[in-house]
Amino acid sequence: MSDETVAKVRRWYRQRIWFARRDACLKAALYRCATPGCLERATDCDHIRPHRGDWSLFIKSSNHQALCHSCHSRKTAREDGGFGNRRREAGQGVGG
Repeated sequence: MSDETVAKVRRWYRQRIWFARRDACLKAALYRCATPGCLERATDCDHIRPHRGDWSLFIKSSNHQALCHSCHSRKTAREDGGFGNRRREAGQGVGG
């Protein structure tokens, strides 16, 4: 993403609608992490499919899942290429 797009997306995370969607996601999941076997309390609302600057995908409730911070960080690093991982394109599976 360009610097301009990154700045735009950062602003999205400060909008009232995002706070409402995030809270609804966590409450609907009863603050349970969606990662199988994880027993940590969910604190983060994750985008199941990375939005990559697409507003409709960013705000779409069916694209949200509740994760604990640790699971969210691992998933995001895997998808975005953090911690030395190769960046995955949207829809690319874990093994791809």
